[in-house]
Amino acid sequence: MIASERNRPRASAAREGLLILLAALVYAAVRVFTEGNRAQAEANGRRILRLEQALHINSETALQSPVLAHEWLATLANWFYIWGFWPVLAGTALFLYTRHPAEYVLLRNAVFVSGLAGFLFFALLPVAPPRLVDPALVDTIREHTTWYRTLSPLKVTNQYAAMPSLHVGWSLLVGVAVARATRRWIGYAFAVLMPVAMALAVVVTANHSSWTPWSAPPSPPPPSRLPCICRICARFIVQSCGRPDPGVVRLDDFHRTHTRPRSREMADRSLDRAPSVCAEER
Repeated sequence: MIASERNRPRASAAREGLLILLAALVYAAVRVFTEGNRAQAEANGRRILRLEQALHINSETALQSPVLAHEWLATLANWFYIWGFWPVLAGTALFLYTRHPAEYVLLRNAVFVSGLAGFLFFALLPVAPPRLVDPALVDTIREHTTWYRTLSPLKVTNQYAAMPSLHVGWSLLVGVAVARATRRWIGYAFAVLMPVAMALAVVVTANHSSWTPWSAPPSPPPPSRLPCICRICARFIVQSCGRPDPGVVRLDDFHRTHTRPRSREMADRSLDRAPSVCAEER
């Protein structure tokens, strides 16, 4: 299967580069449009903050406080937020393009479709990140990773794209693509851990709210439920990669199991009747 997948014709590199350039231009256009809606974005961010407080699900401060107490944890979250997004996405795309062209096409299409949906959401409903609307939160990247703001200045990035979180959504897509391509336990582990770690990173760095499921769970789950959540995520990844759950009976297996004996019985009966039919014809 893998050998046949490698032999499939790859998409033109020039065409892929043109598509990426087009997507970058769309992103730049959306950024310019949302820059003029700063007041609306901050108002929407404050509405989400008040809604979280009213529902008692504002967990950003509770998640960030222990990280701020240890500088190495803040640096780790910053680095994962930075290096776990574009570099991982680009590296995965290059790996799939050269080794698994079919999976690359699926990932590319999924990223483009979800990205366009996210860009539309950013343009119609810009939302400021929690670090700009909640004074209790700290911009950990500005405080502990100043070089990132130098390489990626605010004039290039979209500051009012806090919902939905493309960081988390694309991390999930990358994980599923790697799991489908490798079909090994390390790929499945990557598919489960990557989006979970990114969801924690975007909340800890105060770049996305934990209220929306696009960013992270509404509140940190109790430790007793973590194994159950991991099993559910792993089962979802395995089933999406074409590995059926052993506890589920597939329709084709049921049909094959229950129709094969009947077909054999009918074949045996036809063989038994063959001599008698030949005798009658004589």
